[in-house]
Amino acid sequence: MPAPVSSIDTSDFGMPARLAELMGLHRRIGPWFGALYTQVMLVPGSLSRQEHAKIAAVSATAQDCTYLAESQAKWLRLEGVDPEPVTAIGQQRPEATCASARAQALCQIAAKLSSTPTRMGPDDWQPLIHAGVDPLGLLEVAYVVGVSNYMTRLADGFGLSSGQPSKASASASAPIMSQTGKCLSAGF
Repeated sequence: MPAPVSSIDTSDFGMPARLAELMGLHRRIGPWFGALYTQVMLVPGSLSRQEHAKIAAVSATAQDCTYLAESQAKWLRLEGVDPEPVTAIGQQRPEATCASARAQALCQIAAKLSSTPTRMGPDDWQPLIHAGVDPLGLLEVAYVVGVSNYMTRLADGFGLSSGQPSKASASASAPIMSQTGKCLSAGF
């Protein structure tokens, strides 16, 4: 049974405020995706929250999305993870974050599943299996990569970047049409 969303501290876990605001604009899909994000990214399973964040950072890096790579690096810093590997994520050097065989296998699969998913084969999963990741953990890796790839599409598709001001201080806005056709200001 999944952990209840209300029991998870979601503060600053890789979902920057601007992206959360963007997702919240859609009243039907936003809450459902937020609940999915919480279950996939914040609830430990076969993999730890830190492993989820590293996978997400590598996935964002493979998609060339510095906005999300930097947000995952920020969360890892808050968790007390060694700053050098975290800095490497932001500098587009995800392989430097992978010290152990398990971490290396997680990083490699995240990069390949994000950048060339149609080239995935059974052999690609073997290093994770040899590193002790169980079948549910393999599925967890794919879920984290999938959620991360979705997030990169939102961030990149709507022009979010790591240096942008908050919604409240944004001077320019781009309209998004709600399901009723009313124009909403997304503040980006």
